[in-house]
Amino acid sequence: MNDTEEKIRNSALKYFLRYGFYKSSIDEIAEDAGVGKGTVYNYFSNKQELFTKTSIWWREKQFKEIEIKIDKVERADDKILMLLNLEVMSFRQAYKEYGMTAKVMCELISLKESNEVLEKRDIELYQKYLEQGYKQGIFYKQPFRQYAELLNTTIFQFARRWIIDMNEADAVKEINTLFGLMLKAMKT
Repeated sequence: MNDTEEKIRNSALKYFLRYGFYKSSIDEIAEDAGVGKGTVYNYFSNKQELFTKTSIWWREKQFKEIEIKIDKVERADDKILMLLNLEVMSFRQAYKEYGMTAKVMCELISLKESNEVLEKRDIELYQKYLEQGYKQGIFYKQPFRQYAELLNTTIFQFARRWIIDMNEADAVKEINTLFGLMLKAMKT
């Protein structure tokens, strides 16, 4: 990615996280990036593509930071709980940092849930840790892909609650309780 594209993505990220997809305009993003509107279209064919690619880019950056922390953890079940908590906390941080509204947060959660690239990555990561847990003697042999999909679906069902409606300590407690029970059911 070159400097101009990075400037556009940084500006787009700021606007999309603050105002959401519908209230952000290409004109505002271009002006903030210090480029012309046409330059934005040299890199992105339309606003939807800019939103999707910027969201994926942002999530990839978050994942790199999360994976660095998780790599230090030995047990697969602890890795899964840490991943779930860090995912929610990264969204909580963005929610506060960018002054998002609940509607904007729901837009982002919806995009993440409906984006095949992001969904596939999440599921593959959960599956990797479940299989790792099997090799470590923590989990029974089971349809890990289906369980990974269940973990991924469950986090979306409660995401708004954990990000917006609850304080951080209660959210962490509830995440650990809910997913701790799910993981306990898979243990040997």
